[in-house]
Amino acid sequence: MKKNNIKLHPFQYEGAYKLYSEKRFLLADDMGMFKTAQAIFANSKFREKKKNLRTLIVCPTSVREHWANELNKWSYPGGDINVIHSNNFKESFGKVKQSTWNIISYPLMSCLGDDLGDKLRKIGFHHVIADEVHNAKNPAALRTRALKTLVDQADYASLLSGTPIPNTVSDLYVLMSMLDPSEYPFDPSEGIDDNSNLKIARQKFTQLYLSNPQIVKELFHKKMLRREAGDYLSEQIPQVKNHKIEIPLSGRHLETYLSVVGEEMPIGRKIMNLAKATLDPFLIDSSLPRTSRGKSISDKYAALDDIVEKEVSRKDGKGKVLIFSNLKTGVVDNLTERYKAHRAIKITGDVTAGGGKREAARLEFQRDPKTKVLIATSAMNEGVDLTAATAIVDLTIPYTPAERNQRWKRSHRPGEIKKDKLDIYTLCTTIPGPQQSLDSALIGMVDSKEEVASYFLKGIQMSREDLRNFDSVTKVSTIKMATDSPNKYILQYYLKWRGIGGERASKKIEKFSENSKYISEIYPNFNMTKNASKIYIPIIKKIEEKEGALKRKVDIGCGPGMLGFHLDEPTIGIDISPDMIEVGKKLYPKNNLMVGNMDKLPLEKDTADLTVCSLSYQMAEPTKERARSLKEMSRVLRDGGYSVITIPKNYMDKKDETGFENAASDYGFSIKDHQKEVGPSKIDFYVLQKTHDSLTNKLHDLSWKGDPRRK
Repeated sequence: MKKNNIKLHPFQYEGAYKLYSEKRFLLADDMGMFKTAQAIFANSKFREKKKNLRTLIVCPTSVREHWANELNKWSYPGGDINVIHSNNFKESFGKVKQSTWNIISYPLMSCLGDDLGDKLRKIGFHHVIADEVHNAKNPAALRTRALKTLVDQADYASLLSGTPIPNTVSDLYVLMSMLDPSEYPFDPSEGIDDNSNLKIARQKFTQLYLSNPQIVKELFHKKMLRREAGDYLSEQIPQVKNHKIEIPLSGRHLETYLSVVGEEMPIGRKIMNLAKATLDPFLIDSSLPRTSRGKSISDKYAALDDIVEKEVSRKDGKGKVLIFSNLKTGVVDNLTERYKAHRAIKITGDVTAGGGKREAARLEFQRDPKTKVLIATSAMNEGVDLTAATAIVDLTIPYTPAERNQRWKRSHRPGEIKKDKLDIYTLCTTIPGPQQSLDSALIGMVDSKEEVASYFLKGIQMSREDLRNFDSVTKVSTIKMATDSPNKYILQYYLKWRGIGGERASKKIEKFSENSKYISEIYPNFNMTKNASKIYIPIIKKIEEKEGALKRKVDIGCGPGMLGFHLDEPTIGIDISPDMIEVGKKLYPKNNLMVGNMDKLPLEKDTADLTVCSLSYQMAEPTKERARSLKEMSRVLRDGGYSVITIPKNYMDKKDETGFENAASDYGFSIKDHQKEVGPSKIDFYVLQKTHDSLTNKLHDLSWKGDPRRK
C-alpha cells in the first residue's frame, strides 16, 4: 500500500494480512507499532472486495481525531469520514449511513440507548474496528453490549489493544466472544443473572482455565497476534529506568491517613478516601494548611517537587514531566498552580476533545519548549503520543496492569519525538508497622496481575497456584489488609474461625499464608486481646496473693505469647500457627513457645500450675475437640491448679453454660468464678480449679450458640 509516499514496515504487512485473512482477529501489538495503520490497510483490502463498505471505528475519546488524521494519511481510495461528537451528535448521527468511516468513542456508545442503538444495528456495518478494545470487557456495561451487537453483525471485526489482558479470566471470555461468537456465546439482549447462559458460559470458561490454563492460553493465541516494539523498532524506543520512590508518611500526613484507616465506611469509598489521604491530607481535612514553615505537608508532593525540579533543570533544557493522577478534584488545579513557573498545563475529562482542544493541549506539551509539566487524568491514559516527556510520574497508583502500561507507554514508544532515555517514577507512600499502605498494596496487586498477563502474552512459566490466584478472591485480601483497621481485620478474620477445629485451621494457615503472617504481626496490638489480659491478669494476681506463686504457667492458643508478654514473665505458650510462634519469639524472647494443638498439649501430666486459654477456646471443633481440649487442661494441671478461659460475649446461652459446667465437672474441675460481659470488650470468663481426676472418657458435645454450624 502506498499513499503520499508513505510505506508500511514489513511487520505491518503481517499484521494487516492477519486482520484481513482471519476476518475476526485481535491485533495486540505493543504500543507505537502502528496498529491503526495496519487496521486501515486491512480495511482498504476489504473495500476492494466489497464496494460501499461501511466501517465503524470505536475508540477512546482522546484518539478520535487521531483516527480521522490516520484515515486521511493511509486509506486508499479516500472516502467520507464522520467523527461523532456529543456536541454535534444529531448532525453527525444523521451522516452515518452515507459515510465510509464513522468514528465514535466508548463513552458515547454507553449513551446510545435502545432507540439509537437499534438505528445503528439497522444501518449495519460491514467492518467494525474496536481500538483499545479492553475498554469493553464488562458484559454488563452498555458500551460492551452495544459494541458486541455491532461486532456480531459485521462481516469483519478488527480488535486492537496493546494491553489485551483484563483483570480476570472471566472478562477474557467477552473478548473471545467477539472473536468467535459461535464458540463463546454472549447474547447482549439477555440479562446476566446467575442463571443466564452468559453467566454459565463464563463460569465454564473460568473452570477450564483453572483446570488447564495452558489450553485457554492456546485458544487465545489462535485469535491474536502479539509483537513487542523492542523487537522491531528498538532504535526508536528510549532506554527506560523505573524508580519506586518510597515515601514514609509522617506528622500530620500520617495522622490523617491513619484516621481514615480507622473509620467505618463502604470499601469503595474507603479506598477513594485513602487514596486522597495518601496523596494530600488537605483533601481529607480542608482545615489543614498545605504548607508549614515553607514545606509541603503532603509528603508525596514534596517528593514530586524534587522530581520536577530535577527534570526541568536538565542541562540540555529538554526535561519535561508527565504526571498521572486518578484524582482530579483538589489535585489537578492545585498542581497546575504549583508548577505554573514551568508553564504547567492540564488535560482531564473536562478538557473537551471537540474542536481540537485536547489535541491542542497535547501539542503544546509536545512542541513548546517552555511547557515543562503536563498533569493528566485517565482522559489521556490511552492512545495518544506524549513522547516529549523525559519523566513520567505515577502520583497515584493505577489499579490494573493495563492502566499502568497505558500510562507508561505514552512516552516509552516510537513517536513524534525521539529521546535516549525515559525515567518512570512510582511514588509509594509507606506507614510504620506491619500494615501496608494502600499504595504498597496496590503495587503488589498490579505486579501480581502483570505476571499472569505476561504468561498469556509472552509464554513465561508460572505455577498453577499463581495462575489460580489470578481469578480468585485472594487478590483482594491485600487491599483489605491495607484498608481495614488492624482491629477490625483481626476480628473479621477470627469470626471465620469459630468452631473451625485444629485440622481445618492448619490447612487455612497454609493456604492463606500471607493473611496468617499479617495477622501474627499485628496481633500484639489487638484491642480485644489487651482487654482480655486486663481480666485474666488480676485474676492470676489474686490467686497468687492467696496461694503463692503459680510457677508454671501455660498459655493455650497463645498467639504470639500474650500471657507472658502481658505478665512480663516467662511462660509456656502453645499455638497452632507457626507464624504466631515466630512473631512471639521476637516479641518476648523469654517465653518458651511451641507449635501444637490445644487438644493434644505437648506437656507432661500434672506439671502446670495454671493454664490460660484466652479468646481461642471457641475455635476448637465443638462436638469432640472442645471436650478433648478441656480434658487436656485437666491432665496437665496439678491438683489444685487453675484454668482461666475467656470467651467472646453472647457465645453461650444458658443451656450451653450448663453443658460446659457439667463437662468441666466430669473432667476434674470445679467452677470458682463465672462472669459475663466484663470490660470494654464485654468478654465472658470462667475460672476453674482442678479438684479431682477426670471421671469419664466420654466426650461431651460442646456446641454453642455462637457456632456457625450449630445443629
